[in-house]
Amino acid sequence: PRITSSSAFNNGFLYTIFSDGFIVCLDAATGKEVWDKRAVANFDSSSRTRRTPLVRANMVYLIDADNSVVALDAATGETKKTYNPIKAYDFVIADSGSAAARAVILAGAEAIVSVDAVTGAVVWKKELSKKPLSSIFAAGDYVFAVSNYVHNTLGMESLSSTRGYVEAFRLSNGEASWSADIDAPVGGNAAAAGNAVALMTNG
Repeated sequence: PRITSSSAFNNGFLYTIFSDGFIVCLDAATGKEVWDKRAVANFDSSSRTRRTPLVRANMVYLIDADNSVVALDAATGETKKTYNPIKAYDFVIADSGSAAARAVILAGAEAIVSVDAVTGAVVWKKELSKKPLSSIFAAGDYVFAVSNYVHNTLGMESLSSTRGYVEAFRLSNGEASWSADIDAPVGGNAAAAGNAVALMTNG
């Protein structure tokens, strides 16, 4: 299948998920394969699941065939942890300097869940105000959930349109901080720098 993914780079190695379902670790200098592992048996047809791996602290994180977030040893590909309190379509890992440095945030279609990266215990769970979720990202002490939802003007289906919605939650406890309605669907991934969040809409 055609999938949308990028490689992750860390300490001279590239980690890439290919369309046959294997994640492969390559030496970036030589292109030599270091290890490979079957990660996904069958890709979901909608291709909405995040397929770009994330490397943090000598671990490679990705979403497997069961929509669980798994942590692999970056050097060997051995599975070290599995996080599956919900069926995940996206995830983020809190920065080491944030208020929730050990948090892995899983995003399902209708909720986001924070789990302790070491123990796997659920720290908090939040239902989303607008569904389904499109993507999540983290910046500083916050995690942002971006959704695209159907808005029915005056309750009439013929006047319906798709709109974007952003919710900000505190990483430490899931407390809602702010939310914003956006007139057009949000496409692609968001970016954050300094005190600003940038979103690209389909308009």
